Amino acid sequence: MELGLKDRSVLVLASSKGLGKASALEFAKEGAKVMLASWKFEELSVAANEIERETGRKPNVQICDITNREYKKTC
Repeated sequence: MELGLKDRSVLVLASSKGLGKASALEFAKEGAKVMLASWKFEELSVAANEIERETGRKPNVQICDITNREYKKTC
């Protein structure tokens, strides 16, 4: 599927697993520059490694909790 995303930047929140991770993978397959964001660092790292292994494109990662204003590691 050609979505016209080659070299475009895409931020995917809650992307450490599930639908967010699947979306990020598809964006990377389309050639987008992907940034993954989640508050679960370990799962985020695993997701980034899986996406890089499958697509050859290394996503950027950001620890982030958009549900908590007081969270110290916010985006």
